[in-house]
Amino acid sequence: MAMENETDKCATGATSKIIFTTTNGEKLEKGCFNFGHTIPELTKEDGLKQPQGSHLNTQIIIGRTSPTEYPTVKEFMKKMGAMAIMSDTTLFLLFTIWVILVETAIIPSHKRGFICGDLSISFKFEGDTITTAMILSSVVIPFPLMWLIELLKLRSQSSRLALWKRALYITLNWYNKFLIGFLIHLCLVEAMKTIMGECRPHFLDTCRPDTAINCTIGTFVSDFTCTNTEVPASLVSDSYRSFPSGHSSVGHYEGLFMAWFLYKRFPNTRCKWIVPFLQTGCLIWGAACGITRITDNRHHWWDVLIGAIIGLLAAVYAAKSLCHNFRVFRTSWSEEQLESSSTEAHKNDNQLLCVSTSGKDDVNSHTA
Repeated sequence: MAMENETDKCATGATSKIIFTTTNGEKLEKGCFNFGHTIPELTKEDGLKQPQGSHLNTQIIIGRTSPTEYPTVKEFMKKMGAMAIMSDTTLFLLFTIWVILVETAIIPSHKRGFICGDLSISFKFEGDTITTAMILSSVVIPFPLMWLIELLKLRSQSSRLALWKRALYITLNWYNKFLIGFLIHLCLVEAMKTIMGECRPHFLDTCRPDTAINCTIGTFVSDFTCTNTEVPASLVSDSYRSFPSGHSSVGHYEGLFMAWFLYKRFPNTRCKWIVPFLQTGCLIWGAACGITRITDNRHHWWDVLIGAIIGLLAAVYAAKSLCHNFRVFRTSWSEEQLESSSTEAHKNDNQLLCVSTSGKDDVNSHTA
């Protein structure tokens, strides 16, 4: 009768507890875990055998623990490793410096030359519909969007502070991988621009090469000097950096990455149109970045096409390889780990013994 009352007490939602044991064979405290089953008394001899030759400080966790503690900045730095963070920061700065040096013409681009009388490079410079500042600032936009989506996905958590911390940590992870893929593919594009040295559609208007005045129509001019002093030197140098299109590459990278993110991470909702609608907006952004480069006479169509392919491939690499298809991997302070462990315990005779050690020996788990 006492056992039945105790079982009923467990079934009605008795408080979960953490039960500790030591290596001296003391009995575990009797209690309930969060699936409503009675925990029998266990001793060291009942199956919690300590491996011979090891010195373990064993902690037995049965059921669900108290609310999850999320790492502070100091704990996060310690977990990630100071050296790893320093190396990542160094590489980030190197990539950024490389892009700045190339874009400002401090690192000169190759001059491939042009064909005298080529009409494809004789257009007027019309400016940019989507400026470089706009395309670079668009890199910041994914962060608040990711954070909002993660907050919506985790909104069922009881602790608001835990919700914000958890969502922020997950978002920082996604955004970090997003930036890695962004910088890698941007460096590739900038390197190709510097090496190829293809003339833009407005090359003759911006550069005004000295040899273009008296050249013979149809001949290839390889030795020339730009004479236009009315525009900055960086813009003159940029006039023979057409292939491939950086705007098209960045726009398609951002568009596909965010569309993929929305598909994998947006929480379930009764409104089935919202995700396709947002995905369409992301893809339109990528297409607009490419098409406006043609209408602005800033790129040839093949520059935009190759740039789009590079951006799409980079987005696939970032989503599949870096972000692991946007799966959240459990950590030692993740609430999802405890929930998953409790579910597995329920399937395995309704009890899970999670053993954590402080030595160099392997961690052993036993089910009672």
